[in-house]
Amino acid sequence: MFIESLTHDSYIIQISELDKHQQSELERLLSIFDQNRHIAQNTHILELNENHYPEKYHRLIRRLQRAIAEPMIRKTMDVEDDYLDYLEDKERMIEQQGLELKKKNQMIEEKDQLIAEQNRLIEQLKKQR
Repeated sequence: MFIESLTHDSYIIQISELDKHQQSELERLLSIFDQNRHIAQNTHILELNENHYPEKYHRLIRRLQRAIAEPMIRKTMDVEDDYLDYLEDKERMIEQQGLELKKKNQMIEEKDQLIAEQNRLIEQLKKQR
């Protein structure tokens, strides 16, 4: 649901689905952000060896490593995670309530049909008398 709520055009790239043997420059660049390389203790930190990438990407990798070393940036990421968890919980709750409401509406509709059928039978019985 989060993706649908974005108000601008965007491209969603599933980096984990990229071929491990990157062919294009874009694929090599995107492979830096492959979430499968996160360390076990923290999914925000990727295990990157800049020697596995062309030299032109070393500056980017170093900037990313410096960013994760900043306590304020790490705190911001933690707050964002908490907020996203909260939104996902709310989304699940709304979805569950929607399903319950749909079931209740269906039950009401079935009862209305049953009442209509009973009224029809009552009218038939009245006419037979």
